[in-house]
Amino acid sequence: MNRSIVVRVHDGEPYHSPCGFARGAFLFPENTMALTVAQKKQLDLGSAKGILTTITFDSSYVTGGEDITAADFGLGEVYGLIPMAGAPGYTFQFIASTGKLLAFNGTTQIAGSVNLSTLVVDFLAIGI
Repeated sequence: MNRSIVVRVHDGEPYHSPCGFARGAFLFPENTMALTVAQKKQLDLGSAKGILTTITFDSSYVTGGEDITAADFGLGEVYGLIPMAGAPGYTFQFIASTGKLLAFNGTTQIAGSVNLSTLVVDFLAIGI
């Protein structure tokens, strides 16, 4: 399967936040796959960065999760992804150790080859 990941910066202005985030995998409500990543805003989180992004999934979800890399967010390492807005009824899990973003409908992972191309979700990527 051929896929491309596109990264676009919509707003290069830094946003400063007093919040801090710990490393790890996050489970989050929302939904989207086969991935177009559009960066919207960078947040200064002290020793880490936050990148507000919109992720649009593709027409054929991959069983076991979609590949996503730190470079897709303009980062060297991603600690976690937190959904900010998107499709109700879906949840996501990012596994930092494998770089996989999994999508679920309730507690069931989306089946392979399902078309998720209409799902657009805002995420906060946290990393360095």
